[in-house]
Amino acid sequence: MRFNILNKKTWFLILFMGIFQILSITFDQVVIQKEDISRDLSIERLRLIDERSDLLRYNTMIVKGVKLASDISLFIEPSKMNLELKKSFYISTLLDIGILELNLLSDKLIVNILQKRQVKYQDYKGTEVVRTLYDVLLKNSNEIQKLKNSQLIDNQIIFNLIPWASEILEQTNTDVVIALKKNQENILKNSDNIFKNDNQRQSYLLFGVFFQLTSLFFLLIFFREIMKKKS
Repeated sequence: MRFNILNKKTWFLILFMGIFQILSITFDQVVIQKEDISRDLSIERLRLIDERSDLLRYNTMIVKGVKLASDISLFIEPSKMNLELKKSFYISTLLDIGILELNLLSDKLIVNILQKRQVKYQDYKGTEVVRTLYDVLLKNSNEIQKLKNSQLIDNQIIFNLIPWASEILEQTNTDVVIALKKNQENILKNSDNIFKNDNQRQSYLLFGVFFQLTSLFFLLIFFREIMKKKS
C-alpha cells in the first residue's frame, strides 16, 4: 500500500514541501536577525540624540562664555573706572568662565573632541606653544583657579587671561560645532539604515509567509493524491 501511495508524483510533492518549508524557516531566521539589527539601530539612535542634546547644551554654554569675555573687553577695558574695580570685574568674569571650563573638562564627550586637535597658540604670557585643545583649556582653567588668591597675582596677568580664555572658548566651540555637524550626519545615516532594515525585514517576512503557504499548498495536494489512491 505504501508503494502505491509514494509514486513519482507524490515524491516530487514531498520534495517541494520540504524545499519551501526550509525556505520559510530560513526567511524566518533572517527576519529575527533583522529585528535584532533594528533594535541595535534604535539604541544607537537614542545615543546619538542624547549626544546631540549634550553638544547643543555645551554650544550654548560656550557662546555665553565667549560673550562674557567679549562684553568685558568691549565695555570694561576702555572705561575710566579705577584699576581695582576693573580688576574685580575681570576676576568675577574669569571665575564664571572657569566654572564653564570645569564643566567642559568633566564631560567625556567634550574631552574626546578636544583631545583630537592640536592648536598653535600664545598663552597669557606671550609664550607660543603647540598642544591639544584639551591641554590648552586645562591650563587656562588652572590659571583661572589661581585667581581665588588674586592678591598674589599680577594685575596684567589677570587682564591678559580674558582674551586668552575667549580665544580658547572660540576654538572649543568650533570643534563642538564640527562634532554637531557630524552627529547630525550620523543621525540621518542611522535613520536611513533603520528605514532600509525595516523594509528588508518586511520583505523577508512576506517571503517567509509565501513559502510557508506554498509548502502547505503542496501538502494539500499530497493529501489529495493519497486520498485518491485510497479511494
